[in-house]
Amino acid sequence: MTESIIDVNYEINEANGELEDKSTEQLCHEANGLYQQMEAVGNVALMMAASAGRRLLIVKERLPHGEFGTWCDNNLDFSQSKA
Repeated sequence: MTESIIDVNYEINEANGELEDKSTEQLCHEANGLYQQMEAVGNVALMMAASAGRRLLIVKERLPHGEFGTWCDNNLDFSQSKA
C-alpha cells in the first residue's frame, strides 16, 4: 500500500461494545490505520536504534581496549548487550 499513513483519531483501548457498533468499513479503516502507524513507529524505532549505535561505536573507538563494557555499565541506562 503506497498511500500515506491514515490519520486515526480514536481511542486504541475502546470497549468492545463500542467497536461492535461500528460498521465493517469503519473497523477495516481503523485496523489499517493502526497497522500503518505501527509500521511507522517500528521504522522510527529502528532509525533511532541505528543512530544510537553509531554514537556508541564512536565512544567504543575512543576508549582503551576492553573498557567499553565497564563504560556501558557506568554510563548507559541499558545493558551492553542492548548497545
